[in-house]
Amino acid sequence: MAKIEKLEEQLYAKKEDVVTRRTRRRFFFPALARILPSFWPHRAERGGPPRHPIRLPGAKNILLIGLVLLAIVGGGTLLALRYLGGRGTEAELKILSPESVESGEIISVPFVIKNTSRSVLKDVELAVIFPQGTLLRENQTEEAAPPRFARAIDDIAPGQEHVTTVAIRLFGLEGEEKTISAAVSYRPDPLGARFHTGKEQNILIRTVPLSVAWEFPETTPVNQEFTVVVRYSSNAQTPYENVLLRLHIPDQFKLRAADPVPDRDEATWTIGRLEPGTSEAITLKGAIEGTPGESYAFRGELGFFDERSGEWIAYASEIGNLTPAVQPITISAALYDSRTAIVKPGQKLDFSLRYKNNTKATLKNIALRAFLEERPLLDMPTLSIENKGVFDLESRSIIWGPGSVEGLRVVRPGANGELTFSVRTKAIPPVADERDFKGVVRLHAELLQAEGPETVTGGQILAEDLAEFKIETVMQFSARALYADAPIPNSGPIPPRVGERTTYNILMDVRNFTNDAVGALARTILPTHVKWETAMAPPGTTLEFNEKSREAVWRIGKVPAGTGILKPSLLAAFQVSVFPSEFDVGDTLGLTNSIEFSAEDAFTKGKFLLREGALTTQTKGDPTIKQGQGRVAPADTPQ
Repeated sequence: MAKIEKLEEQLYAKKEDVVTRRTRRRFFFPALARILPSFWPHRAERGGPPRHPIRLPGAKNILLIGLVLLAIVGGGTLLALRYLGGRGTEAELKILSPESVESGEIISVPFVIKNTSRSVLKDVELAVIFPQGTLLRENQTEEAAPPRFARAIDDIAPGQEHVTTVAIRLFGLEGEEKTISAAVSYRPDPLGARFHTGKEQNILIRTVPLSVAWEFPETTPVNQEFTVVVRYSSNAQTPYENVLLRLHIPDQFKLRAADPVPDRDEATWTIGRLEPGTSEAITLKGAIEGTPGESYAFRGELGFFDERSGEWIAYASEIGNLTPAVQPITISAALYDSRTAIVKPGQKLDFSLRYKNNTKATLKNIALRAFLEERPLLDMPTLSIENKGVFDLESRSIIWGPGSVEGLRVVRPGANGELTFSVRTKAIPPVADERDFKGVVRLHAELLQAEGPETVTGGQILAEDLAEFKIETVMQFSARALYADAPIPNSGPIPPRVGERTTYNILMDVRNFTNDAVGALARTILPTHVKWETAMAPPGTTLEFNEKSREAVWRIGKVPAGTGILKPSLLAAFQVSVFPSEFDVGDTLGLTNSIEFSAEDAFTKGKFLLREGALTTQTKGDPTIKQGQGRVAPADTPQ
């Protein structure tokens, strides 16, 4: 459906009752009903006594009736032609906008309505649909154009023109066409029916006064950190409001830092009010993990997000292409043969360095070095170096050279090799302060020397690589049953006795080391003989119990880094009770089934699933209850 037809449907759907009433009239010409004779007897007279035969009118009467009908039909036709005419021909609509504009330029758009009929046009209404993202400007203020802009207009006399002028700002990309759709509805006096006419106007976005520019280094090797600068500026005559900068970065570019940091998502910055003459920049640091010689596209957009429609409106867009240089020899660092592996505390880290001769010449006497940034998590005495590499104490690095590694003396065209080493990590990461949060292990690899033809190497070849591996947090979860010294006071005999009620606390404890955890949840199933008591601690704890499924759930949500280390651990307790029978004498009673804890590392996206065994009336976590006091005693046992 075209925009005009859609707009007309919105305008006139409510006016149908007028036309409908007109079409339901039995006679359009009432006088004719009185002239024409009735050739059928009245319903009430059917079946009555005989009536005189019906006399048909004579020839003179028939001629008279024909002349009357001809006059009525002719007069009605003239009346219809005068007042109705063609559909919408009583009014003419023009949109006198410029054919092209600068994006964001303030323009005035006159909507001219001319009465081309001999009747007064009443109940006139102008309705306009502006392009998405248009701003209406009134009294020096601007607001987003509504889905349907409408104005009521005074009566328009025959031959008269009415002009409605609207100030707007159109936005779009250079060369883009924007369409304004308008329609006018009216009622010719004295008719009750409404008619309408419509118009569309295309406006070309001639230029865009905003710009985005990319600045890349002259040469960019793969797997080597470099800096990208994104500049944005405005040469407009008026400010732009609510501006955002959004970047589309190829997957092969691993972003390691941004200044300033994005504030809406991983690649969107809030600019806000962009003043005329503004020129600012955002700096990105990262590395291309792709194929040398292959082009990668970076796109930057200035625009705004329309909350009402949920659409992104772009003001300016620019694509920058980056082609990593083809180096004579490349070097790449990895952990577990991966560039994205996660460091898990307590595990052995297996690192590798791969090198390759990309030239058509033979290279000789290559020397490589690996520098592992030492962190408190790494257990450096466990460092193990393979391939006859040596640890250089002065530089705190591992070196492989042609003196000890046969494969580095001669590297033929297209040949490659691998060097490896490993180190263990501590099971519990040391946390001194917040600087230990969101930690990474960095491996810096360097090509120190390589000899080849002068035309190929220029006398020396150098290459480097920096690989970063995120450190996963450590989470600890524990649960225990308590009777004495519990957050919620308990009651009943210890050991539990037949026919008497004894209550216990189930206390859960959560600790988290280096990264925030989200979606944390603890759940357990209570045995049938255990009763859920409503008491919980501390106040406000989000503990729930489903009586039908017997499931108890602690909805924790976020567990900040340092919980239980730099700040108190998260604790929650709920109370249960047991009422032993004579069949339970001598046995311990289960208070819970196994308790399961789950969460997600917000930094590494790693999943956690920890379990605590079932808890019983033999409360191992309560030092006040001695061995055997968890077994049910007979009813006649003295306290």
